[in-house]
Amino acid sequence: MKSRGILLKNTAALFMLLALLSLLLPFCKVTTPDKSTNISGFDILTASAHTGYEYYKNGSIDENYIIKGNLTWGDLKSGINYAKEQQNVKQAEQAIAISLLPILLCGLAMILSLLAAGKVSMFFSTLLIAMAFGENIFLIARFQEVQKQIFPNLSASGIQLGLLIGIYAFTVLCGLSLCILLFGWVTASFSKPKEEDDEDNSNRNRKDKRNRRNKRGRRGKKRKKKTKTKKKKSKDNANDKQNSREDKSQDKSKDLPGAEGIIKGNSGIFQGIELDLATKEKESVILGTTKDTVQLAESIVSEGQHFVIQYDKAGKSYQITSHSNANIVVCTHDGTQHLLSNGKTKTVGGKSIMYVGNTENKIHLI
Repeated sequence: MKSRGILLKNTAALFMLLALLSLLLPFCKVTTPDKSTNISGFDILTASAHTGYEYYKNGSIDENYIIKGNLTWGDLKSGINYAKEQQNVKQAEQAIAISLLPILLCGLAMILSLLAAGKVSMFFSTLLIAMAFGENIFLIARFQEVQKQIFPNLSASGIQLGLLIGIYAFTVLCGLSLCILLFGWVTASFSKPKEEDDEDNSNRNRKDKRNRRNKRGRRGKKRKKKTKTKKKKSKDNANDKQNSREDKSQDKSKDLPGAEGIIKGNSGIFQGIELDLATKEKESVILGTTKDTVQLAESIVSEGQHFVIQYDKAGKSYQITSHSNANIVVCTHDGTQHLLSNGKTKTVGGKSIMYVGNTENKIHLI
């Protein structure tokens, strides 16, 4: 709610409180053939308290106990008995209900206005105070007609009722409260400010994201159980694939031309290198890919600057493994080319040529 709306609703609640307090003033005048008494809310409260204390103290109330001014307890009892004789008890109950209803409506409207945080509560507060104000206007305008309908025999007995300042002040203050609330509705003061609307939208988006994450998390928990078994199966499948690849490579190596295990460097940094892996105890050789590492590769291995050639005597083939950042191209006997990047392995037969980095650095695999 906007700050202006909060100010308006609190001001309206203050006027409602003043309206309720105004009923402590004299609001009704009862005139009998020999007496005239003004009744106020304060008189009702004090008389009820004193009468209740008198009954608590003595266990009964004397007929001559003075309630207010010239009104005694005996006069009140005689009036009640007269109403019973004339069968006007229901009419008296209706009169009490009609007089108390605006007070209850005003009190509820004040509480709702103080506790209101949005349009819904302010709508009910405005509706209740409008009902209270409308009923008071009707009672003031049609007081004599209402009096005759509820108490048709009252004027015959010489008793007359009149309205005093308390009821008028109550009506005026309720009308001011209603005007303040209507002004708030006309100026849209009870609606949410734009910043709060943006915050609400952002909070809704966050909640939606959280709900989506929670749903994903729940799905993920269910999937984890499935993925555990799938991982095991995938590992087994991966091992089976590796074994099948090795078997295929072995089958392919059978089709490759037989290799003699002789490695010759024809040009570039490998010029003059000649190795016979068939006669050596160690069937593999490590060679560097630069001038500084090609001769030292046997003893010092440099990361990203060497490759390994392993000779398989039984299969009569070479297995080349690249640990070089430079690309290695292998041309087989049938003219096909294979690119080996870092970490790749290739099995070839004899009559193959290797190009390391460029076409100048060439090695023959015989």
